[in-house]
Amino acid sequence: MAEVADPPVGNRIRRWLRLYVALHGASLRGALQYRANTFLMMLVGIVYQGSGLASLWVVLHAFDSLGGWTMSSVAFLYGIRLLAHALSLVIVGGNVMLDETVRTGEFDRILLRPWNPLMLSITSRRGLEWVGDLSVGIITFGAAAVIAPVDWSLVQALFCVLAVVGGACIEAAFGVLASSLAFRVVDTWAIRWFVDDTVTTLATYPQGIFSAGAQRVLTYAIPVAFIAYLPSSVLLDREGRLAVPATLAYLSPVVGVGLFALATAVWHRSVRWYASAGGA
Repeated sequence: MAEVADPPVGNRIRRWLRLYVALHGASLRGALQYRANTFLMMLVGIVYQGSGLASLWVVLHAFDSLGGWTMSSVAFLYGIRLLAHALSLVIVGGNVMLDETVRTGEFDRILLRPWNPLMLSITSRRGLEWVGDLSVGIITFGAAAVIAPVDWSLVQALFCVLAVVGGACIEAAFGVLASSLAFRVVDTWAIRWFVDDTVTTLATYPQGIFSAGAQRVLTYAIPVAFIAYLPSSVLLDREGRLAVPATLAYLSPVVGVGLFALATAVWHRSVRWYASAGGA
């Protein structure tokens, strides 16, 4: 009996993408049934991210510059980072509730379905809180892109888009890695909060305020520099002040995709530690 050949990789990718979009759509429609809660979460995102930008303005108003970066340059960096952050929430935002899914035994249902469990996990609970982050990011980046000293061209614009995608993949990877601990730890809220707060702090500020050694750590060991700092430095023509080779900035999309692939592999291996609510 002849064996059935596996479908081409391209067909599998298209099938998974269609399924991913369909599941996301269904989850979003479910979230919109609770409009007041959805609006409140969006408002919280706007206020939270807006307050972060306001705090940067206060610091720069007092010191004129931050590591040699003016307000327009910092706003440009902040906008890129916030766009990447919002996109990462779109990609894997639903996975933040994994510890509750594991604790209640709902993960059993995910494992019984003939689909990728990570994809089902990140699309099972979908809100619109990322809209607030995205709104502030678009406004901040749009204003800074006009004011900041960027020599825009088609190549620069394309690089900026790819950098945002790469940054989103890096943030999503950190989120997936943190959530994978839900299979071994009862409650991962504190861990997830620590990871998110650390990434937010390190990726939002110009890393020129740190020593050269710390900048290398934030590039090679904890690659948050690829989220916004390195791409922004290249776009703002500040390569000469980097503690690492400027060419690394162009690897942001590659680093993002590679780190996300590694995070998903770790997540799937962590599933073996799962014990169902029934003790199975």
